[in-house]
Amino acid sequence: MAKEMLLAAKLNKFKGCLLGLAIGDALGAPVEKLSAEEIHDHYGILDRYIDATRGMNPEKIKAGEWTDDTRMTLAEARGIIAAAKNDPELYLAAYNINSKPNLPEAVAREHLADWLAYPDHKFYGRTTRKALDALALGAPWRESGNSLGQGNGVAMRIAPLALWFAENYPDDLWPFYNRRMTRRLAKLIGTIGGITHKAPHSLVAGTLQAIMITKAYRFTGGSDEEWAETTYAELCSAAETAEGVFDSDEIISTIVKINTDGNNFLRGEKLRRCVSPGFSSTESCPFSWFTALAHAGSFEDGIIAAVNAGGDADTNGSMVGAILGAKFGLSGIKKESWISGLQKREEVLALADELYRVSVRK
Repeated sequence: MAKEMLLAAKLNKFKGCLLGLAIGDALGAPVEKLSAEEIHDHYGILDRYIDATRGMNPEKIKAGEWTDDTRMTLAEARGIIAAAKNDPELYLAAYNINSKPNLPEAVAREHLADWLAYPDHKFYGRTTRKALDALALGAPWRESGNSLGQGNGVAMRIAPLALWFAENYPDDLWPFYNRRMTRRLAKLIGTIGGITHKAPHSLVAGTLQAIMITKAYRFTGGSDEEWAETTYAELCSAAETAEGVFDSDEIISTIVKINTDGNNFLRGEKLRRCVSPGFSSTESCPFSWFTALAHAGSFEDGIIAAVNAGGDADTNGSMVGAILGAKFGLSGIKKESWISGLQKREEVLALADELYRVSVRK
């Protein structure tokens, strides 16, 4: 019975993570590129799905519709599922990704299939567009990525890999990250994320988003404040390690260390003055981590804070949604209208279920 309850709790978290990501994406997409002030003036507190009439995507987004953030996340999940079904020893990739090239091959194949299936390519950023165009022209996955910008395209879609890693790295090395674990996770994400993005900041940010998700997924009890404090401490340490792996400068680790206001995490206008909710990995990713930490006790409050800040609202909403969804699980998403109003929610939940089944070794 205890084992059955544990497995049910894990499935709940898989579903919460991916559905939470899609919810944040769909809530934020209609107001992408608006400022916090513009959102407030037009919508008050945005806590519901709306059709896009302003922002970056006017007339392209219907209420409850998600964007490339969710689409690429689901492609990543399908790639992991396909690789795991054909390789019972795929878990070894958590130790050494170089030993399992079938994993990035499967992920690249799913990204390409998705790219070709939706030829309008709306929402995709320029770095991702160029990489997927390269795959479509026959470039191998090792060569398709580029360093056009320092975008957040790795972090926004990394949730399935983070969940898979959390279940396939040895239990005796949890719950605390160490440098070896961070380096292995970073190399895994450098390989998978490198299918599209090669820029160091993008890969560092993707690694840290994965750490935030795994820490949320592994949370099984205790106070929200304690979770936030221990997660933040490990985030600071991991940032320096990841920057070393990717030969990056120290911009992200420096930004991460400013996230305090006395004994509290920054939030609201204070946070926006320190870290922009903008479109680069050095802006939107730290902003999203800080938002999740500051609202560690409520999935709904965290999502609302993320999307109402403006900027890259859909991606910020999706990253916060993935973190807090992994922490609270599907049963912890209390706003029923966010679930019932989400387009293609059954597709998201079905993939979360399948990802769980290939990730959790019973």
